[in-house]
Amino acid sequence: MIAHCCSGNGKAVCTALIGAIALAACSAPEPEGQVIARIGDDDITIPELEHEAQGHGVPLAQASQAVRSELLDRLIARRILAGEAVKRGLDQDKDLHFELRKLREQLLVEALQDRIGRDFAAPSRARLRDYMASHPWRFAEQFQLTLQPAEGGSGIPARLLDTRELAEAPDPQLRNARPGMVLDLGGAPWRIVRRESENETATEMERRAAMLMKEEFVQQELQNLLDQGRDPERIKYGAGYGPASR
Repeated sequence: MIAHCCSGNGKAVCTALIGAIALAACSAPEPEGQVIARIGDDDITIPELEHEAQGHGVPLAQASQAVRSELLDRLIARRILAGEAVKRGLDQDKDLHFELRKLREQLLVEALQDRIGRDFAAPSRARLRDYMASHPWRFAEQFQLTLQPAEGGSGIPARLLDTRELAEAPDPQLRNARPGMVLDLGGAPWRIVRRESENETATEMERRAAMLMKEEFVQQELQNLLDQGRDPERIKYGAGYGPASR
């Protein structure tokens, strides 16, 4: 049929037909399935949109069509502009290269912390009570002090000292601190203007104890990995750098 139309007066029709076929062959297929948009050869998928929604605190399944469209438009706009930056070679910029690498490493470390945290076994009530008993300043004996500079501190904001945030037990001076007294903190005098305690239930304290135990577990596992990774046989330093230069 194409050969027939390409003879005589059908040449113009044939040329148009061949052009249409070629255009159809070169055009990217319509998005379908998990692909919800396409920018050239770059696909945007439902999981990407779900991640975008999660970053804005919006569950995609509960989002309205208008919100979904806005999120998708933001994702597309960012992808277009990022692509233009790559075209201009900005991804090869030295400072940006290091920033991208740092950001990637930070995200990977956060993912590692989350993974380690999922390995933490929920402690029994007995373990929780033992932990709380060994850290009384964080639980049954916890208190908060509101402090103001004792002298020459005009314009310096008040400071809150919360024993629940202390890694070590407070010394006797701090434990016995009362309003009106002056404490030396970090080499500067601070006057106590208020002392109060958080009114927590036993259940709330146990929940907080479980969180602290999990955090300590994650930090200890990370420290173990660092100790293993810092094997002197594995890390070599240039002249003037490293522990020996300190």
